[in-house]
Amino acid sequence: MSGKEKKPLTELQQEIINTLNGLEESKELYFTGGSALSAYYLHHRLSEDLDFFTPAEDMIQLISRKLLQS
Repeated sequence: MSGKEKKPLTELQQEIINTLNGLEESKELYFTGGSALSAYYLHHRLSEDLDFFTPAEDMIQLISRKLLQS
């Protein structure tokens, strides 16, 4: 990339990802979508949202609570 490097994630988004990475339960999450592509591969745009998927539906509430507590 020439000139100023684009940051695909905001500081808050990066903080959320870092917090999730520290949770044992986050092993059940998959970071997907345009934000994941931009953050780790393409670096082409600022992302407005974070997309996570999980096959373990019961983990959604648990991870949400832990994220809010941090």
